[in-house]
Amino acid sequence: MSHLLVCEFEGMGVLITFTGIIEPDEIFGLHQEISSHPDFPRWCYQIWDFSQAERLAFSTDDLRQFAAAERELAKINPHQKLALIPRASTHKGLDNMFRVYESVWGVWESATFWDVDSAREWAKAGQYPEKNHF
Repeated sequence: MSHLLVCEFEGMGVLITFTGIIEPDEIFGLHQEISSHPDFPRWCYQIWDFSQAERLAFSTDDLRQFAAAERELAKINPHQKLALIPRASTHKGLDNMFRVYESVWGVWESATFWDVDSAREWAKAGQYPEKNHF
């Protein structure tokens, strides 16, 4: 698999960094890994960083299925934000297309960013006010 999942800020969120060629099965497997993670119910964000990926081997139908799968994950934890960092060379707007599907089938707030720091700042804003300093 060509991803690295790192829990951040004492389990308040997760950063997933991708490299290489990303196939749909990897994303579906990652959904399984995420939902079974012991900290998943308390995460307030997920950052999916595709900026270093060589290629995304997704169809538009795969994107729709990813969004539908996240709807199921939201049954466990509906209070998350999802930040996407696309490949710099992506011209197809897959992140925007996914976010459209997410708005229809998903329940998490999502946004696209060009770097991890901006994504992290947005993801942490307004989450768990009693822990607004990570």
